[in-house]
Amino acid sequence: MKTLKQLVSFTLSAMMVLSCFAGLSSTGVFAAEDETIGNSAVGASTDKLKISAESNLFPDSVISVSETELNGKDDLVTVSYYINTPKRLVNFDWELDYDPQVLEFAEDYNFNEDYDQMIMPQVSGEICLNTKNPGRILCNYVSVSAKTKLSNNDDYVPFVTVTFKAVGSGDAKVNLSVKDLSICDRNGNYGDYKTIESVVKLGEVNKNLSVPVSCVTAAYAGTYSAYKDVEPLDPVKDANLKFKNYSLSLASNIEMNFNVAQSTLEGYDDPYVVVNINGEETTIEDYTVSGTNYVFKFDKIYPQLVGENVTAVLHAKQGRADHYSAPYTKSVKGYCENMFKYDHNTYGKLHTLLVNLLNYGEAAQNYVNFKTNELCTRNLTSEQKAWALTQADCDELKSVKNYHAEKVADPTVAFKSAGLSIGSTVGIKMYFTSTDIDSTTIVATINGNEYNFTSEDFEPVSGYTDRYCLTFNNLLANDMRKTVYFRGYQNGKLAGDTATYSIESYVSAHINDGNKVADLIKAMYLYGEAAKAFAG
Repeated sequence: MKTLKQLVSFTLSAMMVLSCFAGLSSTGVFAAEDETIGNSAVGASTDKLKISAESNLFPDSVISVSETELNGKDDLVTVSYYINTPKRLVNFDWELDYDPQVLEFAEDYNFNEDYDQMIMPQVSGEICLNTKNPGRILCNYVSVSAKTKLSNNDDYVPFVTVTFKAVGSGDAKVNLSVKDLSICDRNGNYGDYKTIESVVKLGEVNKNLSVPVSCVTAAYAGTYSAYKDVEPLDPVKDANLKFKNYSLSLASNIEMNFNVAQSTLEGYDDPYVVVNINGEETTIEDYTVSGTNYVFKFDKIYPQLVGENVTAVLHAKQGRADHYSAPYTKSVKGYCENMFKYDHNTYGKLHTLLVNLLNYGEAAQNYVNFKTNELCTRNLTSEQKAWALTQADCDELKSVKNYHAEKVADPTVAFKSAGLSIGSTVGIKMYFTSTDIDSTTIVATINGNEYNFTSEDFEPVSGYTDRYCLTFNNLLANDMRKTVYFRGYQNGKLAGDTATYSIESYVSAHINDGNKVADLIKAMYLYGEAAKAFAG
C-alpha cells in the first residue's frame, strides 16, 4: 500500500495529482479512499418471464415481461439483432440457441402465409434455414451479387429477428452465435464488388474493419418491430456501478478525476459520467486508463467554485438499457480540509498549496460576487491560514513585457498589448494586428515547447480594423514566472517582431492597484508560487 507522500506527486509535465484518502489505518499508513455506493446487487426480477438476449457479435440485452403483458401460453416475445454498416452482405453462418422449456419457436409469426421467412427480413435471396430442432435455429447464406444492404439511410436494419411463444416462466437465454459474416463495398452490378472483409471468421470478431459495424440487441413483448419503433427501456439504477475514488489535478486548471475500476464495467458498454456543479451539467464520454482504473476528467471547476459540491453519476449500457449509479458527491474544498488533518510537519508544502488554492477561490468569489456569505475559506483556523504563502515569501516580481524583443524589417504582424484570461484556466491574451489574417500563424513558445495557432483561433477585436486577440492557455500552475515568446508568421515566413510576456508581467503591473482585480491576481500568483514550491 502506498503512503500519502508516495501518491502525491508532480509528473514530468508538472501536473500535480493529489490522490484522495479516507483516513489513517491501524498500521499508520494512509489508506486510499475506496468508497462503495451501496453493496447490494440488483434484485432478481419478480416478473413472469426474464429474457436475456446474448451474442458474440451483438451486445447483450435483458427484458422482464410482466404478468400484464403475458396472459397465456400464446403470448409472444421477440428478440431482434439489428445491424448498421454502409457495406453490403456477402455471406454469413449463424446459430441461435434458446431455452425450449420457456420459449417455443412461433412458426406462424416467423414465416408469412406464402411461407417466406421473416427471420432475416433484410436479406435478399434464398437462405438456408433450419428451424426444426427445438432450442436451436441454424442459418447460412452466400451471395455473389452483394445486393443486401445492412443499413437504411444510416439507420439500423434487422439482421436476425425471432418471435417466440412464452410457454414457461423464469429466466431464459437466447444466444446468437455468428460463425462467419463477410461484407464488402459494391461498385455496381452483379459480382462487381471490392475487397471482402470478415466481420466474424470462425467465431472470432474482427475489430480492425475499415468501416465499423454497429450492432444493437433488443428483446421485447409482441412481434417484430423496426428498430425505430422499439420502445426505449427505462433507465436502471444499478448498485454494481460505482466510483472507486477521486483525485485532483492542479495543472493549467483545477481538475477532478473520477476513477472507476475496470472490473466494475465488465459486462457494460459505452460508459460515461454526468457531472453537475452549481446547476450546470456536463457529460464526460472520454476517459483514460491509469493502472486498473478508467479515469473520467472533469475540468470545469472555476476558482470561485472550489467550495461547491461536484456530483457525478456513472452511466453504462447493458443491451438497450441505460444503467446508472447512485450520486457521488465531492468538492475541492472538502478534499483540502481532509488533508489538513494530517501532520503539518510532514505535509507542510502540501498544506501551503491547498490553503493558497482556497485563498484563490475566495478572491474569485469576491471578484465575481459569488456566494460571498459562504467563502470557501470559512472553515480555516487561524493556524491553517498562517500556512499560506505570502508575497513576502516570494522573489521580487519582474516584468518581461516587450513587444519588440526581436525585430524584423517591414513587419506585417505586430503585437500591440497583452492581458490575462482567468476562467477554469489562466491564460495570456495577446492582441495583434495583421495585414492578412487568413495567412497568419502565431507560434507561442514556453519551456521549449511550441504551440501553433491559425486564423480559426483568433477573435476580432471590436472597434478596431485588422486587430485580433489570441488566448494562450497552455500554462501550468507553476508557469506564472515563465516567459512566453510570441512570433507572427505569414505564409510560413516570420512577419513581425517577437513579443515576450508572462503572467508575472501582468501581476507586477497590477498587484498593488488596491481593488478586487488586484486581490484576485495576487491570490492566483501566490497559488502558482505555492505549486512551484511544492513541485520542488
